[in-house]
Amino acid sequence: MATAHLMPIDSGRLSARKLRAPSAQGHERPGRGPAFAYVLQPQDTLYAIARASGVPLAELMRRNPSIQGSTPKAGERLWIPDLLPASAGDPVASLGARVAAGGEIRISPDRRFVAVLDATLADRPNAVTVYERKAARRIAVPQAAAHYIWKRLSWTPDGYLLAIEGSRQTRDAEGGVLSAFDPVTADKGVLLTPHLALADLESEGFDPALAEVVGFKPVKRRIHYRLAFIEHGERQLRHSDWEVDLDSGVRRRL
Repeated sequence: MATAHLMPIDSGRLSARKLRAPSAQGHERPGRGPAFAYVLQPQDTLYAIARASGVPLAELMRRNPSIQGSTPKAGERLWIPDLLPASAGDPVASLGARVAAGGEIRISPDRRFVAVLDATLADRPNAVTVYERKAARRIAVPQAAAHYIWKRLSWTPDGYLLAIEGSRQTRDAEGGVLSAFDPVTADKGVLLTPHLALADLESEGFDPALAEVVGFKPVKRRIHYRLAFIEHGERQLRHSDWEVDLDSGVRRRL
């Protein structure tokens, strides 16, 4: 089995860092902890709001006992647990529009940071910003290149923001660049590129014409990811499962 190497992310100080969850701030609303009021728009659903705000649907229902057993209507007010600092303001005019446009909110496991992918801002299309909730500090996440757009976000258990970036010319495709961002140091490291994915597949005996990342899952200090690829002269889509070690940068096929 072949292994591939790339320059690892500087993670020595990360593995030993200790992050503390911030204390609750803001105004207390129904339920426990701070929340903000949101007025339902015609296209909104509870499922879309839960996805857009990063709040589990069960928690959303618990915070709004008046809507249980009924279908919320446009114009009604919901209390949504406040994952963003006050300086972030209302994320968008419609949380349902955020989901429809491919946006999302992801909170870190220790609840210290919130990552916001907003595909609905006219002046900053597909922007990703990390907020440090206690300090209300904004941390910009650099993109791989101007012709790439964000596709998917997630957090590792120890506080890395993982992201897939794909070509702007192929919005329907999943993406070709897998990266990890450290919100503490603001350092970003590339874990996988289309060129590396093709080379890795070739090292395993495949003859790929193109390849892209179609999913990933953090597993302790490793990232499991799936490549979708098409071999030269074929039309059938194939898949191959791999992992990359965050400390060593070594990639191997599973």
